[in-house]
Amino acid sequence: MSSSRPASRVLSLAKDALQDKTRRRSSIYSLNQGYLTGLRGILVIQSFVWLFFQTFIPALVSHAETRQPFYQVVLRKAFSPVLWEPSLLYSFFIILSARTVCIHFLQDASTPKFARSLISRPIRIGVPISIALAISMAVFSTIDTSYISQAASAMENSILKEPAKAADATIGFNSIYNILWVYRDFSTQMGNKLWPSETLWTVSLVYYQSYTVYAFMVILPFTRPGWHLQGLIWFGLGSFWFNTWGWYSAIGLLVADLSINPALRSALTRGMRVPKSTWRIPYWAISILFILAGLAMKYIWIAAFPSHINTELHMHPAKYFQPTDGLGNLDVDQPYPRLDNALIIVGVLLALEASEEAQIYLCSPFLKYFGDRSLSKHD
Repeated sequence: MSSSRPASRVLSLAKDALQDKTRRRSSIYSLNQGYLTGLRGILVIQSFVWLFFQTFIPALVSHAETRQPFYQVVLRKAFSPVLWEPSLLYSFFIILSARTVCIHFLQDASTPKFARSLISRPIRIGVPISIALAISMAVFSTIDTSYISQAASAMENSILKEPAKAADATIGFNSIYNILWVYRDFSTQMGNKLWPSETLWTVSLVYYQSYTVYAFMVILPFTRPGWHLQGLIWFGLGSFWFNTWGWYSAIGLLVADLSINPALRSALTRGMRVPKSTWRIPYWAISILFILAGLAMKYIWIAAFPSHINTELHMHPAKYFQPTDGLGNLDVDQPYPRLDNALIIVGVLLALEASEEAQIYLCSPFLKYFGDRSLSKHD
């Protein structure tokens, strides 16, 4: 009897030591936010899949193609909304950018950290993008790109088209220069048209929205934690009203604040208290509800009723205050922040903040390698 007690005591100590080691390991991962790079790695792989399908199997991407084999339609409706739907992918990158750009300052609210973010952001983004766009322009301006149109015609792929060509060097230079200076109509800028996949507009938007994050993150460390939630939620609602990208930036900043601020972090762990009750709803349950709601909306608009995909704009009150007919200045030809994507992304990020095991898995060197290929370094 006496010999069993020391044995159980040893097992208990070993279990406690293992749990302490796991907690320390998890806290290191949380502090470095390395799991966000791993999450970007998953998005990079999904982006490669989307680009491959858009080029060679367009029926898996768009319902508007003329050639629609039945099995491809089924695969698109079943898996596209979750795995390679382009608006979900670029929305994830945009919100993750707002989530990561404020990390260093929120961890150390000092003048050098804030100045570093402001100074390094245009360099980290502008230099590699300018070089990449210049190389792309030089290559496509010196070769015959008619083979792209021929391939698109042979595959009946209306998505695939030749990249635009700059008429002269001045237009090319201005296109590169304007990548970080446009503030609207991001997808129709010349620099985006010169890029083969026409996805360079996301870089312009990410850079433009960085300053929305800067304006709010400098206030957060010097105000009450409860005010953080109220302020960012009200700002997000106002941005949603006018259908601007500001509420995506508010989402990223809010999740970063929940992750780094000790008071908000403990509140996240305790869960949301039900008013006039002692009950608390765990945030992982809330994140599941967000994900399910977002997925339901995506499957309704993409799989069931793709012709009504832009009816979400009717939820933005600013639409009804436009002097023109129809959708007013809410241009459906321009990418816009969708609610279904936001719900899914918020749910995933909240679930990730609540799961230390998931954070450890996302710190896999394999995923982080791909994440580092996506301009994902923290500023």
